[in-house]
Order: sequence, then structure tokens, then C-alpha cells
Amino acid sequence: MKFIKIAILVAVIAFIIAVGINFYKLYQLDKDGEFNRNYIKISIEVVKRLNPGISGVISSALSGDIFAAVGGEERLVREFSNVICDWYAPIKWPPILNTSKEIWWLIYKNKFDSKE
Repeated sequence: MKFIKIAILVAVIAFIIAVGINFYKLYQLDKDGEFNRNYIKISIEVVKRLNPGISGVISSALSGDIFAAVGGEERLVREFSNVICDWYAPIKWPPILNTSKEIWWLIYKNKFDSKE
């Protein structure tokens, strides 16, 4: 029984560390302007995921930074977070990636909400 508790504790600690690595990597890239440098590619991917039929029209109309491109609409911001994590998170194991997406979604939701 003690072994199982230790194994669970180790697994939880490893999970938290892995999510932290993803978060740190994404934070550094955001701080370095990586996402703004690639805002057109990211925005096109967001639009393709949400509505493949209109990607050509919207991609040609995009201008400004990533915040202007996704416009603060909740579903676009959530998909933006998904694209960022899918492309840039170093640890892709689904439970860790999904948790990273949720954390990143909350961070970006807060960024958009604070701009209003």
C-alpha cells in the first residue's frame, strides 16, 4: 500500500513538473515575441480549424498583432491557445498538453479581458 502511495505521489509531481515545463517554454516564447512574429500563420491555422471554407478570405484580411487578429472573441482565443500549445509546447503527452492548453487559455482570456 505504501508503494502505491509513493508511486501516485511521484506521478503527480512528474505531471506538475511537465506542465510547468510547457508553461515556462510558452511564457518565454510569448515574452520573446515569437507568437507575434508568427501571427499570420497562427491566425490562419485558427481560422482553418474553426471554419476551413473561409480561411483564404480571412487570412488575406489579417493585419496587426495576434490580439487584433483573433479579436478577443472567446472561441477564437480558445482556439488560439490550442494552436500555440499544439505547435510550441515541448511535452505533447495528451493529459499534459490538455492541461497546458487550459492554463494558457486562462492566461490569454485574462489578457483579452483586461484590455476592455
